[in-house]
Amino acid sequence: MSLAFCGERLIGSGWTQRTPINTSKRQQLTRWIEFDGTSTHRIAESTPSEGFGAACDREGKAVVAGKRQSIDLDAQVFAFMDAEGPRIPYTFHVEGDDAALGMACDVRGFCAWPGYRTADDHSVGIVQIHHP
Repeated sequence: MSLAFCGERLIGSGWTQRTPINTSKRQQLTRWIEFDGTSTHRIAESTPSEGFGAACDREGKAVVAGKRQSIDLDAQVFAFMDAEGPRIPYTFHVEGDDAALGMACDVRGFCAWPGYRTADDHSVGIVQIHHP
């Protein structure tokens, strides 16, 4: 799970799960939080997934990272201009397991996520860089 300042709000990335816990899958959750602690918006992914990173790029987009189970384990990185707008994907399915395990953006707006990809049946650590 992760929190990041984005303009005048906090952006949180993590996961949610329906109750009872043992009968449901985790779903990646992005939440917009005001400074007074109230949650204004939340978006839960419809597929089983988990969120591990959140940051804000120079355009003010919330950028979140995680993983989801499809055919393989897939890295899932995307951005939101705002909670009501469409999701902008930054990653797409690649063969083998991969996951995004964090997110960070610098003052110039370049964002990077650490994680891993599978190459020759081995997990290989990577850092993938994105810019708006």
